Amino acid sequence: MTTVKQMRVQIAFSSPPRRDGQDILVDIATVGGEIVSAPNQIVSHALLEAADLIRTLKIVLDGKCAVTEDGEA
Repeated sequence: MTTVKQMRVQIAFSSPPRRDGQDILVDIATVGGEIVSAPNQIVSHALLEAADLIRTLKIVLDGKCAVTEDGEA
């Protein structure tokens, strides 16, 4: 969660709410807090969601850095 939060700050990310109005980090934090008792399938899904989010943010950050280095932004 910390990595995602830091990456979001770096790109000035403001996520639109999901259909249920929650940020995906809330779901990940909830599962993280119950990791000992949560079913493996739910923990696995939360970890995959976190990994996907980090990967997506990394792509955006890399693109932002490339544009900045080219002097276009």
